[in-house]
Amino acid sequence: MNYVHEYRTNGYAVIKNVFSQKEVSAIRAAAIIATSHVSELPTKGYKHMPIDIRVDSDGFSYPAISFWPSLLSPFLDKVRIDKRLQDIVISILGPDTKQLNNQFYFHLSGEDDAFNWHQDIMFRHPLDDYPRIVEEDNYLQTAIIIDSFSEEISPLYMVPKSYKLGDLRLLQNEDGTPNYSNLRKAPNLNFPLDRFGLEPIVLKADPGDVAIWCSLTLHASCPGKQTGHRAYFMNGFAASHNARGWPIYTENGQIRELNPTQIP
Repeated sequence: MNYVHEYRTNGYAVIKNVFSQKEVSAIRAAAIIATSHVSELPTKGYKHMPIDIRVDSDGFSYPAISFWPSLLSPFLDKVRIDKRLQDIVISILGPDTKQLNNQFYFHLSGEDDAFNWHQDIMFRHPLDDYPRIVEEDNYLQTAIIIDSFSEEISPLYMVPKSYKLGDLRLLQNEDGTPNYSNLRKAPNLNFPLDRFGLEPIVLKADPGDVAIWCSLTLHASCPGKQTGHRAYFMNGFAASHNARGWPIYTENGQIRELNPTQIP
């Protein structure tokens, strides 16, 4: 598994041709349909904001992120537990895992959404609920690529080997909670080189690929040279012993039925 070596070396990797173009199209369609049913999420056991709507400078609204759409779509739930995705998760985290997020990112053409430099560990608050997750680096993000990731359309910048810097505590308030207002700002692309001497790269991936990165990898995104769609289906996981609460994903290497009441 070359991707495991790449992941361990750089803190991210792209696994090629995991899903077919037909499957990718079906994932997109299911995510669109699920957005029309987000009002049903509370009845499914999800207690938080179901969708992030962004409003641009001209007053146009865009669905940016749909949260736990697999609770609304049997097809997305089938993809969430697909054996191919399970194998990736187990190869990195081991046979006992929990699922910590399930999100569909839309990024529609013309949208000027951006993410400042951050590490995904910032969303694991309070860290006391995630014993040794930083020290063991056992929090994995997966992204099924729906539209090509390139330099032209809303590029995603990754900083190779930045995970070795540990938890930088970027974009956090004094109490340790995430500062979402600063998160959704365009990044200074020179920051990693100026601050840490590390050169960012643009992650490149095609529809059907699966991108993976760890919670300590520094990354950011911003509008590119061209407008266009850049959707992806994200599922995040942790080794079971590194997360209190949260639904079990695999136990002894076997998938378990999702229990949404375990989502904190």
